[in-house]
Amino acid sequence: MIYKLDSDPAVRDNLGRVDYLVVPDWYYRTGEAAQKDPTLVEARKHAVAVATFGGGTDRVQIYRVSDHWKPPT
Repeated sequence: MIYKLDSDPAVRDNLGRVDYLVVPDWYYRTGEAAQKDPTLVEARKHAVAVATFGGGTDRVQIYRVSDHWKPPT
């Protein structure tokens, strides 16, 4: 779940890397995404789309995050 990356200390403090992102496209377009989930947004900047499912407002893209990017500690 996306909120775990930034809001759950047990996840955030022990997160060594992010391999894939699976989040509906609409989430990235919300004004809250960058404030609420900065790790998710930053990881997407270092990722490439590898699959797409659905369409329109229900579209979900799968992103593979670069092995060279590491979450902030």
